[in-house]
Amino acid sequence: MKPIMLIRHIIFLFILFGLAVGGTAVALEIDEETYWNNNVQPLPANVTHYTFTSSFLKAPYNVVGLNVYTPPGYEASGNTRRYPVIYLLHGVNGSEANYFSWYSSFSTLYSQKSVLSLIEGTVNPVPGLALPEAIIIFVNGGKGSGYYDWTTPDHGPNSDFPIMSESIIIKELIPFVDGRFRTIPFRGGRAIEGFSMGGYGAVKFALEYPHLFCSAVAYGGSGYNASLNPSESVYTIVAANKPTLATYDVRIRLVRGLQDGTPDDNPELKSFLDAQGIYNEYETAVPNTAHNWGDYYRNNGDEGLDFHQACFTANPAPNLTEFVYLPTIRK
Repeated sequence: MKPIMLIRHIIFLFILFGLAVGGTAVALEIDEETYWNNNVQPLPANVTHYTFTSSFLKAPYNVVGLNVYTPPGYEASGNTRRYPVIYLLHGVNGSEANYFSWYSSFSTLYSQKSVLSLIEGTVNPVPGLALPEAIIIFVNGGKGSGYYDWTTPDHGPNSDFPIMSESIIIKELIPFVDGRFRTIPFRGGRAIEGFSMGGYGAVKFALEYPHLFCSAVAYGGSGYNASLNPSESVYTIVAANKPTLATYDVRIRLVRGLQDGTPDDNPELKSFLDAQGIYNEYETAVPNTAHNWGDYYRNNGDEGLDFHQACFTANPAPNLTEFVYLPTIRK
């Protein structure tokens, strides 16, 4: 394992994403062998690990992993139904296996509120909420990537170890999923959400690519102004993307835990989105919720899924012959 992360990017992540464990800052190192593909086994029921080869990375570290959950009945014989997709983005130290680590065991994934238990129906949501039967994609966006394409000499596109999270997700991961699974492959059947750094990433992608995503939920997100990397600020992205945002009705939900001690710039973002006429909700001070992805789902995950379902319902799929598919990557 070779530490090759630049100091200024470590500082960037400390400031923007509140990188801490028990209140202590944690330095990042890159393990090239597991950075893009962390195939942790075993996995919960109905979750399978997949890989694809990225054209944005360099061999031998150009294989990208993802975990995919398919809802009950998906594999049933004769089932030709198409399903909406929700992409889950991990936090700063995460990978495609990170979501499950916020629960003590696979059994608690089904006995407590989680994205799996809520879709499976082993735990009931708050009365009155409508939850989607959705394919869930647990993304590997690169540990500490910030969910953007790096341009530095050490990790830019011409380096030995590129960090190109945005291009991989938008240009390769989504086509891979739409080409491999029975998805509803247009924005009205596609949502994104994330925790911490992934919350920032979900909001950023939804505002940058509203033609691809219907809704976004950010749990414990921060760093939206990207003060050390202004080109990745969601404020800059919105300013540059106004015509597209005027065309597509993207919906944003911001969620903040009462015990989440990381920097909170959600109120500033909400005020900005309001001023831009972009639909948003801000769920502030969720009880019994620290900077912990499991806490967020146990205490508010059903409302997030209901938020996505409302967007799916409001944007029904057009005729399949009218779909414009993203190009499928070469395998």
